[in-house]
Amino acid sequence: MLTKLRNKFRGFRQKFAPADLWNTEYSSGKWDCLSDMPADILYPHVEKYGANGSILDIGCGPGATADHVKGYTSYLGVDISEVCVEKARLRVPSAKFVTGNITTYFPEFLYDVIILADALYYVPKSRLDDVLNRLLDHLTPRGVIIVRTRDDAGRHKPLLQKLESEFAILEKHLYWEDRLSVLIFRGRSR
Repeated sequence: MLTKLRNKFRGFRQKFAPADLWNTEYSSGKWDCLSDMPADILYPHVEKYGANGSILDIGCGPGATADHVKGYTSYLGVDISEVCVEKARLRVPSAKFVTGNITTYFPEFLYDVIILADALYYVPKSRLDDVLNRLLDHLTPRGVIIVRTRDDAGRHKPLLQKLESEFAILEKHLYWEDRLSVLIFRGRSR
């Protein structure tokens, strides 16, 4: 019961004060597990499509992807948490990091890879198409969007089904007994 109440309160804070929530959680160390992920299943996919190219990582966290992925020419990480962005800047000074909200962030350039790793969960359903269309408009001709989702309880199955039905999926990979998925696409299927 207490866990359920905490989750409802966290959901309320995510909706009405998201930056405050993430700053508090990153400052408290709740997400320290994201600081060192040297073997993330995402990296080979990003390296494949981002070789000698530009990467936009929305929901970049503390910079682990920028640190561990090799072969890109430019990297821009965007995260809602100022605390997180500062950690990323200190970790990978050669990359650029800015504070921004996934629902309102407007890229300035075109990118070869746009990463949405565990980020689409935080986009309200009513804004999802707007966000994805905006990002699709900022891909280079060879560019792709790479979405990673973790779904231990099956809550994000409708999101994955939507992506698979509406986008031209180039690659789909399932890991850890289908609890972790990576979808790679570059446009809508219709």
